[in-house]
Amino acid sequence: MEVQVANAFISLGLSPQKVRRAIEIASVLLAEERPLSTARFRTDGRTVFLQVLKEDGADQMIDLFRSQHVFREIIEPSLRNIDFDDYGLPFRWWPHGKQARIVVDPHRAFGQPIEVDSGVPASILSAAVEAEGSPEKAARVWGVLVAAVRRAAEFQNALPRAA
Repeated sequence: MEVQVANAFISLGLSPQKVRRAIEIASVLLAEERPLSTARFRTDGRTVFLQVLKEDGADQMIDLFRSQHVFREIIEPSLRNIDFDDYGLPFRWWPHGKQARIVVDPHRAFGQPIEVDSGVPASILSAAVEAEGSPEKAARVWGVLVAAVRRAAEFQNALPRAA
């Protein structure tokens, strides 16, 4: 999950070097070996923010690179596609947002992207469309909704192709 958070930061515009530096700074501040595996981090694509609790119980965001407090509302949307458990640890990722209904969950299908309603890996449903010739036929073969097959095929088609 820490890799997913780092990847999310990079996809939002942070350089890998900045992500590495943020991990180093946060490791010291939090005294944790894997600090990105908590829900305390956010990004705006330029820097990394750390959520901290003040003595009065209120929380604040700190820009790790500038050691300055920032407004939480500005950077909160950056991790909206990651679900966190009760301990603040990331456990599920929605690569294209929850509305796309494709999820990466390490506890399901060995972490492969799956169509959430059917639980079938997106790659399987997408390949079924190719093999059967249409989403409707693939849905019949797999016993799932046509919409599930279309979502999976759309997700797979959006992935970068290997050279």
